[in-house]
Amino acid sequence: MTGPLVYVDPKTNKDVQHRTDVVRLNSGSDKPVRVTNVADPKEASDAVNLGYFDKKLSLNMRDVHSRINRVDRRLRSGIASAVAMSLLPQSYRAGESVVSVGGGTYRGASAIAVGYSRVTDNGRVIIKIGGSANNSGDYAGGAAVGWKF
Repeated sequence: MTGPLVYVDPKTNKDVQHRTDVVRLNSGSDKPVRVTNVADPKEASDAVNLGYFDKKLSLNMRDVHSRINRVDRRLRSGIASAVAMSLLPQSYRAGESVVSVGGGTYRGASAIAVGYSRVTDNGRVIIKIGGSANNSGDYAGGAAVGWKF
């Protein structure tokens, strides 16, 4: 046998063999035993009782769910912004300019977008810019240039 142990006879509750750095509980068989009335831990190396563990797990899970819900709301708002901007009409004739306004929604989130597009006089270059705002208070924007050939 190596290392300190405490062995207690389950019938007499007497210490039958003592060592100083391990406690082994034995019910007189190979079956596990319960340790009851364990206080909440104070140090990192203290044992943890089920009530304390469940409470901490519940608090952590609530925080995780809250963060997931926040991310989900912002994701839905971002998709609504993308929908609004993607539907902005664009000019397509040489020398033409278009100012546009659009809206988008996705799973209860909403956004509004504004844009401007222009086709150069020779009809070979298209310029487009747009921006949006959504119900989460986020803004998005984009710009593009295209060459026809």
